[in-house]
Amino acid sequence: MIEADKEWYPNKQRLTGFNYLEKWKKGNPASAPSSPTGKIGPDITTNEILFAELQLMALGDVVPLSQTINQTDFETELSKYNNDWVDYLPRKDWSNNREGMLLIGPEGYSHTQGLSMPEIAKDLDDLGINEAKFSYPTQLYKDMLCLHEILDYYSPLGRTFFVKLNKGGWFPPHRDSIQIPRETFRLIAFFGNSGPHSFKWFTNYKQLEIEQGRLYYVDTRKVHETFCNDDNSIHLIINVPLTLENVYKMMNMLRNF
Repeated sequence: MIEADKEWYPNKQRLTGFNYLEKWKKGNPASAPSSPTGKIGPDITTNEILFAELQLMALGDVVPLSQTINQTDFETELSKYNNDWVDYLPRKDWSNNREGMLLIGPEGYSHTQGLSMPEIAKDLDDLGINEAKFSYPTQLYKDMLCLHEILDYYSPLGRTFFVKLNKGGWFPPHRDSIQIPRETFRLIAFFGNSGPHSFKWFTNYKQLEIEQGRLYYVDTRKVHETFCNDDNSIHLIINVPLTLENVYKMMNMLRNF
């Protein structure tokens, strides 16, 4: 089995002993493939999952869907929680003006807990956690009525949360869940100050054209990075369990067939 530190960094190459070749050869089949200790490769990949990945590849890197969220309703319902934002993945060695709240996560968690996989892994003392199984709604989800139609369409969901970037907030270039298989694919919507002058998202080194309130499929396995010039750029991050059924359900919502 792979040995790893008790920390799970977003940049997994910083883990002691982390190695993709070793994950393939010696990874733990009981751990999530996206986790630092999980097994990857054809031994645990079904033809259905491979086909689902091929279908997602055929769609593109950033794909607008027909589903939208009313921004006025969103801002009104979220205003109840204006003072509840907590730091998202804070670092000791550098500052970053970004916050978050949890909508759907591990059982018993509140909206101010479990914002990141490293935090959950440390809290549960388990590096092999699977975010597709974190499907318990928080009170924040229950109060965000404007999201229910979309979130319930893909239910049950994995870890789903808000990230808010304020002035100077950023995410460095990185990839999410690049191995096969992965547990989830991501849908994202943008609110608040997320226009082109306030907020910039790059995927594959190209800037996204964002329509606020619209849901997008974003292939976050590709290199992506963000930075924000103003306060209050809010992003809804939805982890949809990777099944062929969910891929086809999402395709039924393509804005452009």
